[in-house]
Amino acid sequence: MRRLESVGGLAVSQKKEWGEILSGFEGSNKYVVSDEGGHELFYAVEEPGSVLARLFLKAYRPFAIDVVNRA
Repeated sequence: MRRLESVGGLAVSQKKEWGEILSGFEGSNKYVVSDEGGHELFYAVEEPGSVLARLFLKAYRPFAIDVVNRA
């Protein structure tokens, strides 16, 4: 996380899977965290949770995200 000390801003963008786009059903969300120049710094992956919470609560469901270094 030391790389964040010199970054002026961050952008988080969700990576969509083709299966999700075609079916309309979302799995665990994946994100790319980039600096203001568009350079990828980290990946973020949502931990699997309750299918029922995802189905009924949508964006209001509780969730946890793991942030990992770009390898």
